[in-house]
Amino acid sequence: MPPLQVESVTETADMLALLREAPRRRVVSYLVLPDGFEGPCVCEFPGDALQGNARVVAIIGEGGTARPVLDQAYEADLAKDGPAWEALPLRYGPHCSMWVLPDHPETPTVPGMP
Repeated sequence: MPPLQVESVTETADMLALLREAPRRRVVSYLVLPDGFEGPCVCEFPGDALQGNARVVAIIGEGGTARPVLDQAYEADLAKDGPAWEALPLRYGPHCSMWVLPDHPETPTVPGMP
């Protein structure tokens, strides 16, 4: 089945609301889609999110506050900045180019986890 796409979201609140609908299954993952879109999407995981075959719930569009939050989570993780990491609503990980809510079963427990 091809990925299901809905309107893109650009605001952090909308992205978090989609994740909170299924906090133990949904992630933000960087995907390359058949329609040519390449970027972060809210999708179901486990599954084939890393290969781009998971059911795509929403594309994280340009502009707004959502993409900067993803960047901040990545940067806090890379810098192993515990206070910044704790203050953010998402964690970078558990896999490359993936972000999860703190209550996801595979969420990293400290910044910079491999």
